[in-house]
Amino acid sequence: MTASRWRDRPEWGQQPQWGQPPQQEQQEQLGRWADDIPQSRLSEAEQGYTLWSTRQGRRLLTSAMLGALMFVAAWVKSPHILAVGFVPMATFIAIYLYRYHPTLFVSFNWWVWILTPFARRFIEIKSGYMVTSPILLAPYLVTLPCLFTLLKHAPKLMRRHLFPFALCLASLCYAYIVGIVSTGIAAASYGLLVWFVPLLLGFHLAMQWDIYPAMRNVMRKTLVFTVLLMGVYGVYQFLRPMPWDLFWIYAAHMTVLGNPQPMQFRVFSTLNSPAPFAVIMMASLIVVMSQRSKLAWLAMGAGATALLLTTVRTAWLAWAFGFLIFAWYVPFRSISRIVFPLASLAVLVGVVTAFTPLGDVILKRFQSFGTLHDDFSLHERANLYAAITDRVLNTPMGEGMGGTGPAATMSQGAAMQNMDSGLLDIVFSLGWFGGLVYVIGLVGLVVFAVSVRESRGDYFDLSLRAAALATLSILPSFNSLVGVDGIVFWGFLGLCIARHFWLENYEEEEENRVRILALEAAAAAAQQAGAA
Repeated sequence: MTASRWRDRPEWGQQPQWGQPPQQEQQEQLGRWADDIPQSRLSEAEQGYTLWSTRQGRRLLTSAMLGALMFVAAWVKSPHILAVGFVPMATFIAIYLYRYHPTLFVSFNWWVWILTPFARRFIEIKSGYMVTSPILLAPYLVTLPCLFTLLKHAPKLMRRHLFPFALCLASLCYAYIVGIVSTGIAAASYGLLVWFVPLLLGFHLAMQWDIYPAMRNVMRKTLVFTVLLMGVYGVYQFLRPMPWDLFWIYAAHMTVLGNPQPMQFRVFSTLNSPAPFAVIMMASLIVVMSQRSKLAWLAMGAGATALLLTTVRTAWLAWAFGFLIFAWYVPFRSISRIVFPLASLAVLVGVVTAFTPLGDVILKRFQSFGTLHDDFSLHERANLYAAITDRVLNTPMGEGMGGTGPAATMSQGAAMQNMDSGLLDIVFSLGWFGGLVYVIGLVGLVVFAVSVRESRGDYFDLSLRAAALATLSILPSFNSLVGVDGIVFWGFLGLCIARHFWLENYEEEEENRVRILALEAAAAAAQQAGAA
């Protein structure tokens, strides 16, 4: 590393706010910091400020628009073919992006996870409802290319900071073997996907530390746009549900959502049910709160309203918990980052509840906090804890993969599809020993990821920590470590770990820079002394 390279390096933090056109000398800086991104790993499209600013990016956008037109044409003419071809096409795109556009691969993953349930409803209203839809495999197969990252970096699992990943993976392998015997290979394999794929994505993101600034920028934009889309669609869905949403409620017998009439059911936006939508929106809102662009403010308004309309109290409490953690991390000199978003959301909630028809639904749910002794769902969850605890204590080996969740529908043995407790799900599926190993690995990763280091104004990282911990706090109510909820938790956790590794490398390079400059100064002084 030459001294001239260091002299040309801008100062830390010199980058305009997202949404503002950068200066010419800053366009190649993809992070807030003065960093050296290995350009060999980033494509031309990823090196531009936006996709439209590069020729390769424009080609990708054009291909995406053509793909969207083909999707609509197939939906009109051949919905059955679309139902079969959706998963292979999504998987092919994921493999291509994984190979040539690593940051866009992560963004594509996020979009597929939140849009696939919507795509299923949109397709099956024409092709016909399927109880076990192959379309729902798309998010898992889109994330599976990360398996190559695991194989490539497997030796690093023995390192101190990454060894907890190995513990979690070992416990899942144990539960899979038990599941093959107790629930059957089909249910165990699907259950393994539900547990393994989110963890795999977290490890993949942690191993992308060398391009973390680029990953950071892409995820910031992706989260803003997804929150805006899900929020606006969720509010519209509540006021005027679309035919495919009503079709889903009737076909899947989702009576828990309420009466399928305008303003009489719980919002689930682009997801399958209110609970996973509430978790994604809750965590994403905490992260979007760290941004100050106009689009981020609009996204927060729409997202917060949709979150309230889910009436998922656990997610509301988790958001409050995550907000307090974020406020604890933010230094006092930056208190405006706490006061302004909180005041804006308070005004929004007040306006919505006081002057719109949505207020009755939200207020009624808020009032239920004062009558928990008469709450049916709370009593039902307490009865579940009492019933499952005895079963868990009498099954030290666990039921294995495929005994809970969506995979339970394929189980050939003991199964419980509705497990309203993540803690019990861990012990029920992984057993006493497997659950203990998994929890040790989980705690180790969380402690490492959220350990406080010099942030230098990186509020995005602080919000990721808060959102990950808020998602984890939901564990007593339902399992937030698997499926789409797990993608949120493990994804944010992986980004936090990637930042740790990137910062360590940055500090090493700074030390090298100081040494090089000192040597050059000493050499120059020696030359001057010799000349004299």
